[in-house]
Amino acid sequence: KAKPVSIDDLTAGMTRKEIIAKMVVDFDFISMFLLPQVSKYRWPKLMKAIWNLLADCLSDLQEDAGEANLALAIPRGFAKTTFMKIYIVYCILFSRHTFILIVCSVDANAENILKDVIGILDSPQVRSVFGNWDTEKYNDRQDFKHFKFMGKDIILKAKGANTSLRGLNVGNRRPDIILMDDIQTEESAKSPVESESLKTWIMSTLLPTVSPEGGINLFIGNSYSYEGAILPLLVKSKEWLTLTLGCILSDGTSLWPELHPVEKLLAHYRRDVAMGVEAIWLAQYMNAMDINRANLIDLARVGAMFAKRWPDCS
Repeated sequence: KAKPVSIDDLTAGMTRKEIIAKMVVDFDFISMFLLPQVSKYRWPKLMKAIWNLLADCLSDLQEDAGEANLALAIPRGFAKTTFMKIYIVYCILFSRHTFILIVCSVDANAENILKDVIGILDSPQVRSVFGNWDTEKYNDRQDFKHFKFMGKDIILKAKGANTSLRGLNVGNRRPDIILMDDIQTEESAKSPVESESLKTWIMSTLLPTVSPEGGINLFIGNSYSYEGAILPLLVKSKEWLTLTLGCILSDGTSLWPELHPVEKLLAHYRRDVAMGVEAIWLAQYMNAMDINRANLIDLARVGAMFAKRWPDCS
């Protein structure tokens, strides 16, 4: 198993200015610096590409009132929530987008993300480089943080889906980043009534709260094998820029081999096939959409490819 990162080793010989400069351009470095106990492996190339896209959106929207709609389909278990926590801190440290609304399926999940973000800002390495976030606090609730940091007025709000958001306005400001992290549950996707209610709430209540001065609407999650899944609708929409990743790539390798070796992924797939829930696995781990019997995986062909690539494995 990989060991936690040593901050002293990571930043050895670096000045404060050099640390900041590297955090801006190196996703692995900022990840290890902010979360040394968690970031034991370097991120895969495709996840780095997503990071670069999100960072570019912040840069492109720095000086104007543009609005970006992004939907990212990332397999279950591939650290998408950790990814988002790092992104929130990145926005706080390096962008003008400082009113961040975190929305999850329930209040508790959103509040846990907010708690972990504050935990990152509380870390000794962040305090030593960027200063103390809590010197000037206006509100410090479990679901709402408002503070002055690095000369910026920072507002972090955590909410559950289908809650009241009308009139969301703090200090004459509205959210300039709306982060929807696993906002839809599998139970919601199964239910036509619940899924329609959530979709209506997102479109008519949540998204209209974004700042008129520009911002980012970011939907991140995985697909479901039910007609009520919202992510496939966003993928089909021309108004959303979407990226879809599966846990096994077209060359037969794992999206993130250090974290999830392909042998393990295929073993889990075979297990789900045996239990008759192949479509669920394909939706949540491969982000396959519009699943039907014609496009389910040919397990025999996958097994043959696997045996050819790793002939010594049984």
